[in-house]
Amino acid sequence: MGLTMSERKAVTRQTFSRYQKACKKEKGKILDEFIELTYYSRKYASWILTTWGKKKYCLIDGQLVKLVAGSRKKRKRKAKARIYGEEVFKALRKVWYIFDCPCGKLLVPVLQTMLTILYKFEEVEFDEEVHQKLQRISSATADRLLKKEKENSA
Repeated sequence: MGLTMSERKAVTRQTFSRYQKACKKEKGKILDEFIELTYYSRKYASWILTTWGKKKYCLIDGQLVKLVAGSRKKRKRKAKARIYGEEVFKALRKVWYIFDCPCGKLLVPVLQTMLTILYKFEEVEFDEEVHQKLQRISSATADRLLKKEKENSA
């Protein structure tokens, strides 16, 4: 069983400083140890140990980008626009109570068939946009929206 990626990075960080200070003969021995430990190919291992922590600038699509070998990638999370707002939640909760609080997997097929009937007999009243959203809601999303309600009723 090999090392995890975080363990490989830690080993690389430790080996890098020794590798940079060593002479040519010692570098070969260090490289052999490193390959045995990480299971990298010899060419890739030597490249990693020579470029670790070095900054390199390159042009990508006309923008200057800084690349650092061994640095962590920062993920940028984009805030997604909410598809199902408060009105949809209230309508879903009302229909959920009407059908005796089933899970999302059972509720969504019932929603798709019975929603127009409930609307026709004036059990529920909401605008066309909410009706459309309730027709296409997934069971996982319904469970996620109703999670707080389920915890409060338990």
